[in-house]
Amino acid sequence: MEDIHYIALNDMQTIKHTFDKNGCMYIAELDGKEIQTLTDYLTQMSNLFQFPIPSLGLDGYNDWMRDLDWLNKEGYVFIIYHFAEFLKQELLIKEQIVNNFQDTILPFWQYEITTTVVGGKVKPFKIYFVD
Repeated sequence: MEDIHYIALNDMQTIKHTFDKNGCMYIAELDGKEIQTLTDYLTQMSNLFQFPIPSLGLDGYNDWMRDLDWLNKEGYVFIIYHFAEFLKQELLIKEQIVNNFQDTILPFWQYEITTTVVGGKVKPFKIYFVD
């Protein structure tokens, strides 16, 4: 999917400067070295995206990631640094998280929001996995 990018750290530093010149994009960054369990991930994502209620499972997490109105932004950028280290002992969970972005979260922001939310507008959601 075009909104998920696997890139090098040097490239990310260059790209990141192009995003938030006018403050319209919400940028959330994780250090993959610090995320080794699903609980670590859900806790960090709840904090990073300021979920009104912390997510304790992937279903709740997916619901919150398809809302984000409270952030008042025109789009979202999510970056995981040290992606190779991210959930390195939990590869099935890592795969499930990536699949959630591809199959659930990104399609919602790309087109489903217009048919499922009254007055819903498409918003960019870019994901960068950085090593």
